[in-house]
Amino acid sequence: MTRVDYYLIPENDIKAKFRFACRVASKAFDNNNHVFMHTASDNDAHQIDDLLWTFQDISFVPHDLVGTDLTPPVQIGFGEKPENQNDILLNLSETVPSFCDQFQRIIEIVHEDDGYKKISRKNFKYYKDKGFEIETHDLRK
Repeated sequence: MTRVDYYLIPENDIKAKFRFACRVASKAFDNNNHVFMHTASDNDAHQIDDLLWTFQDISFVPHDLVGTDLTPPVQIGFGEKPENQNDILLNLSETVPSFCDQFQRIIEIVHEDDGYKKISRKNFKYYKDKGFEIETHDLRK
C-alpha cells in the first residue's frame, strides 16, 4: 500500500520548499531509495536541478532531468510518467499526478502559504479517498 508523508514546514515561500525537498531527496538517496521529484513546470524542474548542485557544500546527489539517457537515483520531471521509478514520489506540484499509485511512498511538502494550504488539503482528501496511509510531520514547532 502506498504511504503518504506530509511535511509541514515553517517557511512561507516556494524556495524554502524546494530547499527542503533537496534535503529529503538527499536523505532518500543516502538510504538507497530512488526518487522522482515531480514539479509543476519545466522552469521548476530546472530550478530543482540547479539547487541539487548547490544546496549543500558537502554532499552530492546523483540526479538528472527526465528525458535524458541517464537514469540516476534522483530524477526530476513534470507532466510525464517516470520510467523505472517506484520508490518515492516527491510531489512538488500543486496537483496529484495520475501515476502516483505506482510509488511505495509519496512525500508532500506544505509551506506556510494560505493558498497552498488549501490546495494541499484537496490533495490530502484525494489520498485519503484512495485509501492511502497518511502521516503528518509538523516541523513548524
